Order: sequence, then C-alpha cells, then structure tokens
Amino acid sequence: MQDFCFLDLETTGFDPHKDSIIEISFVRYQDGELVSEVDQVCIPDKSPLTDFVSNLTGITQREIDAEGIVFTDIVSQVSDKIGDSVIVGHNIDFDINFLIANGVAVENNPRIDTHELARILLVGEESYALEVLTQKYGFTHESAHRAMSDVLASKDLFEFLLEKIEALPLAYLAQVKPILEQKTNWYAKELFLQAPGNSELILPDKTETPSPPSHDTLAPLPEPGKAQLLRIGSSQKSADYLSSIPGQHPGQKFVVVTPKLNFYPYFKQFPTPEVLFDPERFEAWVSAKQDLDNMETTFYLKCAYRNFLGHRGKQFFDIFTFKEPPLWDQVHVTDEDSEVFQTICEERDSIQTLVLTPYAFFRFSDLPIFRDRILIFDEGELCADSLFFAQTQTFSLQSYLDTPDEETATEAQFIVTDFCRNVIEEELQQNLSHFPTKLLLKSGQTYTRIADRIQSLSPDLEPLAHILKNPPDGLVRWVIYYPEAGNLVFHAWHPQSWADQKAQLQAFPQVWTYRHQNPERFFAVFVRDDFEMLEDSAQLIPSYELTIPDNLTSAQSPDFNASCAQRIFDTFQESCSEPGQHLAVCVSSVEALRQIHEMLGEKLRDQDAFVIGERASGGSGKVLELLKNNHKKRGIFLFQKLQDPVLETYNWQAIVVQKFPFNPPHPLFQDRSLESSLGLSWWDDRVIPQVAGNLSRAIAQFNTQKIILIDPRENAPWGKEIIQRVFE
Repeated sequence: MQDFCFLDLETTGFDPHKDSIIEISFVRYQDGELVSEVDQVCIPDKSPLTDFVSNLTGITQREIDAEGIVFTDIVSQVSDKIGDSVIVGHNIDFDINFLIANGVAVENNPRIDTHELARILLVGEESYALEVLTQKYGFTHESAHRAMSDVLASKDLFEFLLEKIEALPLAYLAQVKPILEQKTNWYAKELFLQAPGNSELILPDKTETPSPPSHDTLAPLPEPGKAQLLRIGSSQKSADYLSSIPGQHPGQKFVVVTPKLNFYPYFKQFPTPEVLFDPERFEAWVSAKQDLDNMETTFYLKCAYRNFLGHRGKQFFDIFTFKEPPLWDQVHVTDEDSEVFQTICEERDSIQTLVLTPYAFFRFSDLPIFRDRILIFDEGELCADSLFFAQTQTFSLQSYLDTPDEETATEAQFIVTDFCRNVIEEELQQNLSHFPTKLLLKSGQTYTRIADRIQSLSPDLEPLAHILKNPPDGLVRWVIYYPEAGNLVFHAWHPQSWADQKAQLQAFPQVWTYRHQNPERFFAVFVRDDFEMLEDSAQLIPSYELTIPDNLTSAQSPDFNASCAQRIFDTFQESCSEPGQHLAVCVSSVEALRQIHEMLGEKLRDQDAFVIGERASGGSGKVLELLKNNHKKRGIFLFQKLQDPVLETYNWQAIVVQKFPFNPPHPLFQDRSLESSLGLSWWDDRVIPQVAGNLSRAIAQFNTQKIILIDPRENAPWGKEIIQRVFE
C-alpha cells in the first residue's frame, strides 16, 4: 500500500532545540485517497516571531493571537495522524528534526526528500528551491513559505519527479540497480528499483551555441609582444564588443580570459581538471564504499546519471554547495595528465575562440593549446590581480584534519593548536576571532619544530616544511586560520615567480579592458609598459549622474546600517513610483546585506513591492528567479557580488552604493620592502585602481545613469580619488 504524508513546517529559525514551530501542515494519502490532514498556526514557545520571519512567511502576530495554539497540545494528534507513513517534503530532514525535538516520534518513519530527487533527475536547473521549481513547471504554489502551500507544491513536485523516474533509461536503471540493492538503505531507492524504465536512449540536449554579436567597426589586433588597452563600462556591451572581435578575424585564434564566464555563451569554455568528472575515480570511490548513506546515495545516482548522459563538466553535476564538495573531491580529475583533461585539450585545440577564468589561464598558459592565440583579458584589474598571485604556493591541512585515520587527524589538530597558540597569539600578538584570520609571517623567521611535525603528516607536505624551515631569500609567507573548520592554509609567494609569469605573458599579443581612469601606471606595473591606448571605446562607457547626500552617518556608528536602510527606502519611494520600476543596492558585506534586507522587509510589508537580497533570499539561481517572477512589481534588489547578464534587462531607476567594494589589504602587502624592490606603490598602483574597478564593475550591470553614494568615506582623500577614477 502507498502511504505518503506530505509535510511542511514554518519555524522561527533553524535550530530545532532553540527555535519554535509556528505552523504545521500536512496531508496524508493512502493509495491516492486523502485520509488525514492538519493545517495549524502555532504559538511560538521558544524563540519569538520576529519581523523578518513574519515578512518571510506571511504569518503575523495577529494571526497567531487569533488562531494559534501551543504545539505541545497537538503533539498526540499530529503523531496519530502521521502514523507510520512515508514522510515526503522538500529538504524534509529539517522538518523531521523539528518534529522529533518537539515530541513527535517520527525518527523511524521512512522519508523521501523531493530536493534530493530533483537534484538527481533535473539536470542544470538554475535553482532547486521549491518555489522556483514549482513556478517553472506550473505546480500549485500560491503562497510560498506558507506551510500548506508548500505541502501541496511538494506533492505535485513529487508526482512529477516520480514520472521522471519511471521514464529513466533502462540502461541507466540497470547500471545503478546493484549499488542500490547492495550498498544503501536510502528509502527512495525503491522508486528506482521498481521503475519500468524507457528503452530509448536519452542524450544531452545538443542546443546550438548562439552566434557572437557582430560589430560595425573592424577591431584592430595587437602584434606579437604588444598590448592594447580598451576602457569599458557596461558589462554586457563590453562583452558583446569583445565577442565580436574573433568574427572579424577568422584567420586568427583567440582566448578570452574573464571572471564572468556567463557573459560569453558564444565560446567553448576551457576547464581546470577540478571541474571535470573522472569516471574511473568515480568507480573507485563507489567500489571502496561498503555502504552509502543517504547523501552519498543521492550523489552517486546524480553522478551516474550525468555520466550516462555524457556530461563531463561540474556545471552539469549540480553540486549542493553546503554538503557535497567533499564528495566531488573524490571523483573529479586530479591533474592535467588525466585522460579526460587531455581529451578536452585535443577537442578544444581546433576551436577558434576559447573562454576561461584568469585562474585557469595563468595556471595552464604554457600548454600548447594556447600558443599562437591572441589574448583578450576582460575585467583587466581583476585579471592583473590573478596574474600577480598566479604562482602562489598553497598548502591546506583540511584533508589531514578530516581523514578517517584517527592518528593523523589528531596530530593535525595538535599542529593547528600549536601554531595558533605559539605563532599567531604569542609571536604575532594576534587575537583569534570567529572570523578567518589572515596573517603575514615574519620574513626569514624559521619554524623548525612545527615544520617537522607537518612533514611527519605526509610526504606531500615536505615542500611546506621546507618553506617553514628554510625560506629562500625574498619569499613572502602568510597563513589563514579558519576557525569554523579549525583549519590552517599556508601560502608562499616569490617575486621572481611573478616576474617569470609576467615575462611569459608578454610574448603574446594582448587586449586588456579596464574600468578606472589613468591605467598607465597600473598596467605598466602588472602587465607591461609597451601598450597602446585604444580610443574607440566611448560607446562602451556610460555617462553617470552621481549624487552624494549630505549628513551621512559614520560607517563606524552602530546605527549605520539602519541609517542606510532608511535612505534606501526613501530613495525607493522617490524614484520607483510605478510598477516594474526597481532600485539596485550594492551592499558591502553579507552581514550588512541581511540586516538591511530585514529592515526594508519591515518597511515594505504593507506595500505591493518586493525586497530581494543576494544570500538573504537564497542562492544566486533562486534570487535571479525571484527577480524574474516579480519584475512587474516595484522592488529593491540588494546585492554584493552577483554578476549576471539578465540584470541589465530590468528597469533600474537608480543604484545605491552603500560602501565602496573595498577588501582589507592582503597580508602580502604588509611587507613594505617589496614596494621598493618591485617598483610598486601598493596604494597608488594596486589598491586604488582595484577599488575603482570593482566599484565600476558593480554599477555597470544596471542600465541606469543615476548613482547614489551613501558611503561617508567619500570624504577621505582616497575616497575622492576612487570617485575621480570612476566618474570623471
């Protein structure tokens, strides 16, 4: 007999022992017949209902006062109605943990997570959030984040996914059957084992790559050993301009190096080994596992399905950021000698234009596939930064801390503790906090005792031990301590390695784009001093109308975020009076963004308007889907780092910049002796251009000329210089 209970809770937080259930809804079906249901608002008995939760869920204190009951009063009723049914829902473990913590004994009930099934069966979704999937596939979901609405949506999604399972290729089902039968107790495996399957082979969608845009002006090409600089503004316009260059020169080969790959859908990407799936390592991982837990089973089915369909790149494997990276580490290609990577190189060699990230290019620029190609560097400030750090050596202790070998893990923990106490706290006089700590190690200082302990962990760490015991002249070393993971990551950089990389790069003909004014010094230091400034880029540079309000609150004030939220709200009310008009807000940090998001949510509660925040409303895919679904309303979009071509398509009335996108100076730049030896001024040649470039990059993806800067630091001399570099 089929016996499914589709269930969802709304809560005041994420901790089942500290937070409260404020709504429970479920429907139970036996052989397709509804046999019981509950839809009840509950009085919070642990943490209270906050304005943020109320805004997110739509559950108000007034509704709780009128209809709420104490959850403990219905525990028996809920337990009886759920019974021993299979509990189904989206991220259902969250709900089950709350039920158990509140006295509902469902720990022995089978469970099926529609989020897990969706990640197996639906390849390449922008987001796997329930409201996004149900909106895309047309399921009932009238009130996202209300429990009964989510229940009905998860029921529809489950039935849709069940149809997908039943239509899976027979060859794939036959491949996974032995593993499901022998190595896992994952309850949903029965859905796959009982599926009738489809005898037809389903191959990946071979949708043609769109053609690059054309351009009226023939773009000149640099000669070998020469560089050209092109100033840009609008992200999409500049990407389209650069994309048009190869088509104007069919006899040449090109490489586009860019940190925003999604702006270049016209060209084949060149991957690093770590983003490629290795079938042999995958088989070895499965064979070595005696049993697979629920997460590992989901991961196995997902990887096996995508490999069956012929996918090789990580972008198709939909890695669940919060859980699966350690599993992906077990199955990706490890180095460039891999057959998978070599095959990619052979396939890509004949293609006219390749696109890849700065990190990937500077790592593999000496491969034959890149010879005799013209290099186009988009976002030149960021690419130059990647060039500078390309030859950094990095050593992490994480794998030794996580190893099942108890002796090795214990020794790794002792090393971390020893280093934190005797080096970070005592020698460097740095107090540890809850946030990652980044520290420069003293030049020439030796750490023999710690180096010997590190070397005893693994022969692979011998280079790190040598760097700590016998650092070469000129070597700069820094370390990052990650308190949440208890991990240490060591870095080493030598100016000669940078100079060698720079010299190798100078043999290529190059085109560099840049965003800040006066780039001559920046590029002479980081790239070369033999370049030509292109004058035909006026069409790529927007004309901005900059406003800086009076009486800005100090950034050091505890009321700064609240003051920013009020200014953003006032600006929104003034500039976005019609449906479909939006305000974009660049916020300096995730913490500030979430606070401002909550404050604006309260202010907009009674208005027909939205506030959507990067990493406050979900991941990037979900955020973009929410914007798409709400674009006809008035609204505010808060972002920190998100870059996507679709953002240029909305009706932005203005962009508010809360703070300059300014990162703390890198530990490397605390070594003042490097300035004179390399001929650099960190502040003038790197920091100011970088901040100006980042600011320009943040505002360039919105089709508005109106910029409102509410960063009080603009009064500082360096603040004025940043403004001058971008807007004058």
